Amino acid sequence: MKFMSKLSKDVLVGILLISCTIGSLIFANSPFGASYQGFWNHSVGGHPLSHWINDGLMAIFFLLIGLELKREFQEGELKSPKHAILPIAAAIGGMLFPAIFYLGFNWGLPSQNGFGIPMSTDIAFVLAIIAILGSKVPKSLKVFLTALAVFDDLGAILIIAIFYTSDFSFIYLAFTLLLFGILFFVSRFSKPKTVKGEKTLLFFLLSAGICLWILLMKTGIHATISGILVALLIPSHSYIKTSVATTPVLTPAKRLEHRLHNPVYLVILPLFILANTAIPLHDVFPQSQFNFNNITQIINEPHVAGIASGLFFGKPLGILSGVFIAVRFNWARIPQDLRFNHLVGAGFLGGIGFTMAIFVTSLSFSEQALINSAKLTILLVSLTAALVGAIILSINSKRNYPL
Repeated sequence: MKFMSKLSKDVLVGILLISCTIGSLIFANSPFGASYQGFWNHSVGGHPLSHWINDGLMAIFFLLIGLELKREFQEGELKSPKHAILPIAAAIGGMLFPAIFYLGFNWGLPSQNGFGIPMSTDIAFVLAIIAILGSKVPKSLKVFLTALAVFDDLGAILIIAIFYTSDFSFIYLAFTLLLFGILFFVSRFSKPKTVKGEKTLLFFLLSAGICLWILLMKTGIHATISGILVALLIPSHSYIKTSVATTPVLTPAKRLEHRLHNPVYLVILPLFILANTAIPLHDVFPQSQFNFNNITQIINEPHVAGIASGLFFGKPLGILSGVFIAVRFNWARIPQDLRFNHLVGAGFLGGIGFTMAIFVTSLSFSEQALINSAKLTILLVSLTAALVGAIILSINSKRNYPL
């Protein structure tokens, strides 16, 4: 029990996801590899099981992300524009530079569509590493990294909605907007004053969210975006009156966020990792030979070089550049307890793409060979970036930020 009490939930989530990744890779390359891959490709309702995880369950993940975004903007560190500018600038730089690095290797090639892969950061792993480092990470850096990841997620959502849309249908888009408008009206003007009334409204909105999911899928926009739309509809204010003035009342949005956290991070994300990291190495390395020439050949592939350089070099350079510009133009100030190594370490932690990068990979490529080599690159580079970032943050530097 003492051991469990010392480990925060963030650390446990990180350990769970890493374990799922290692286990999935082992199974995929074991004598049971074909059966293991066949399980995730098994048809359910006319679609492979992995499709229902990537397009269905991940919509719930995006619902949780949307609720967290909403809370941060309404009452968190991002409520004040002044506090939000520094992580916004860092997030923009941290998305632009990796995309530029990637396109530098892939411009004009069929793999060009993968520019969104190195742009996103995996908040679950970042928070796990912060929790492990403990007191070595200043509180202001935790706030900065959390806010950075929040804006990074928002940017990833916009990238998916805009650039990873196929067979777009304006008719279904019109139906989607009409339904969203009706639900917004219902959510805005419904003021339930009992717990039962709030639960009824919440059940109605979540049920209607399934309809939004179906319509978005017909529209051509990735259906997981429906999670964000539903999050916008969930009321962030409660009209229930308590007998004691000091008794806090959980709003429907907070109540749903609390209930979703464990299922998403302990069930949905592990399932996503298991289904999407079943990478047979013999499909990545020619002739199943792990020699220097084959490894060099993989590294020299444009999409691999683009992902690796984008995550490992583009992310830290972009984040630091965003901070530099924001400070130079007096848009924001760096907290006094942050040192140069803190910002550099944060930049490398931003290179942990993992879940979101793997998710975008499945949207970017259709060839399985490209998908497998891209996923393997993401895993290796994310691990390297995590180690480098953690080491840098562990350095007891007293050097002030030079700006």
